[in-house]
Amino acid sequence: MAFQGPMNPMLNLAKLLISRGLRVTIAATEMARHHIINSNPIAHNSQIQIEFFSDGLSLDFDRLKYSDDFFDSLKTNGSSIKNILQDLFQSLDKAQWVLATSFDEIEEEIVKAMDYLIKNRSIGPLVSPFLVGQKETDDLSINLWNNEDSCMGWLDDKPDCSVIYISFGSVIVFTQKQIDNIVMALRNTEKSFLWVVKPARKHCEEDDSAKLPNEFLEEMKKKETGLVVTWCPQEKVPMHRSVGCFMTHCGWNSTAETVVAGVPVIAYPKWSDQPTNAKLCGSVFENSVKVNFEEDGNVSAEQLERCIRKVMEDPEGNKMKKKALKLKDAARKVLQEGGSSHNNVNQFIGELVLAKNQASA
Repeated sequence: MAFQGPMNPMLNLAKLLISRGLRVTIAATEMARHHIINSNPIAHNSQIQIEFFSDGLSLDFDRLKYSDDFFDSLKTNGSSIKNILQDLFQSLDKAQWVLATSFDEIEEEIVKAMDYLIKNRSIGPLVSPFLVGQKETDDLSINLWNNEDSCMGWLDDKPDCSVIYISFGSVIVFTQKQIDNIVMALRNTEKSFLWVVKPARKHCEEDDSAKLPNEFLEEMKKKETGLVVTWCPQEKVPMHRSVGCFMTHCGWNSTAETVVAGVPVIAYPKWSDQPTNAKLCGSVFENSVKVNFEEDGNVSAEQLERCIRKVMEDPEGNKMKKKALKLKDAARKVLQEGGSSHNNVNQFIGELVLAKNQASA
């Protein structure tokens, strides 16, 4: 566990296990040490032990300074991802348990197909507000950037289902052309929006990150139609009553958040598993519309405007909303007593305890 993506699902799994009476050890690379140690709820939780292991670099190496370069190398070097996945799949026969952050009801065919290869159990969705028995004081989340919680108050002042939530995760980097096209689409549709824009690369000698045009920011503030933040409570925002759709890169964590929030999706996938997740949302979940990419890898402003209007204005958007709400209802049930994920967690714990008892006998 090192990057933003896997951090909070792993912590949510820890919360599930702790609620069943287990103690948990979280293993993380040195890259995550600063964020975990400075996250007081985790560092001082007596039921969670934290162990750090070497990532091959010296302890005094400035990992944060070069983290963006590492992310970029993964995206530009397809063989790196391929090698990582190959090593993972070739080692699956050594695993006793494979736990999936999904749930059976939305991927039944896939779960059954994978059972022929290795026994796996779906224990999701691992999104905090949906964990049974969760209290506000139980929040053990970690964020690579500080949440701008004021956005929740801003959302409170907006009408129901009126806001476009735009967030592309912690890794995706957009070109200036891609940013400008999103800006033009927002201007043309005149919809309210909450846009998460990752902070500039503070450690680079030259800031090459794409920027929102100053005139657009001034116009946005004057009309009070939009809010731009560097990071936000990423699990809570999609669930807010004023959010009408989520424009997302379709990373799996964001996809799970859309499912439990019951909110329609504008899918803007870039790389890795994102195109597959976007296909799942469109063809299986039927809660989304996917952007069409041009030959140069960009999405035109006209295409983005079409997607926004389709979700927020057209009758087809109402159908997506109904599908999304059905997914939300299914997600709520699986973690309750007797639900598929609830039962899978209990079965995993039972086998874990049995294995421990047999080993000590």
